Amino acid sequence: MRNVTILPVFLFVLPLTAFATSGETIYEKNCAQCHSNGDVNIPQIGSSEQWKFRSGYGPKSLLYSVKNGHNLMPSHSDTLKDEDIEAAIDYMVTKSGGWTKK
Repeated sequence: MRNVTILPVFLFVLPLTAFATSGETIYEKNCAQCHSNGDVNIPQIGSSEQWKFRSGYGPKSLLYSVKNGHNLMPSHSDTLKDEDIEAAIDYMVTKSGGWTKK
């Protein structure tokens, strides 16, 4: 007779968030250098005034800008996945007063 070892299912079933990178981590690694350096031409994290009208355009518009570049910001489509960009955007907007509607 052959012995069969059954491992508990919880060892194999991990929530997807276990593999996801947080918006804060993505921000710190890819965005903070410019978005927290005090440059008045770049929206700074924490500034609701600078983010209010930008967040009003919605997440799709901001995703487009990050992927394709905008003004001083280079394109990040080759370095970040869409879901990572979205997480970083949501983190920055949330830390800067939250999403607004136009």
